[in-house]
Amino acid sequence: MKVLSLADVPREPATLPGCLTATVGFLAGATGAQDLSVDLMSIAAGGFVPSHPGRRDQTCTVVSGSGWASGADGVWIPIGPGDTLVWPVGEDRGWRSDVGLTMLSIRAHGLLSQPES
Repeated sequence: MKVLSLADVPREPATLPGCLTATVGFLAGATGAQDLSVDLMSIAAGGFVPSHPGRRDQTCTVVSGSGWASGADGVWIPIGPGDTLVWPVGEDRGWRSDVGLTMLSIRAHGLLSQPES
């Protein structure tokens, strides 16, 4: 078993056009597992990730800090620790924060599919 400290996860600037002081730290993923990606997303105080259509289903759980998130309707809602956000593929999504925000993000095709019973 390997233990990762979130503080030690290497991070890179988010590459989406229009991002302001946002970083992504890769935790795990696989191209053979429905393009699975598990990332640590951070937005610094005053940071912003503009609304954009997602290429995969995505969930984000707020780990620390607070901010706002938007979905298909473009309405910004407040988010904080413990909140989990869910977007299907193609739905617009965006984030912003005045004080800083860190989220655990899971993205994959078919992530939101219901298991067969």
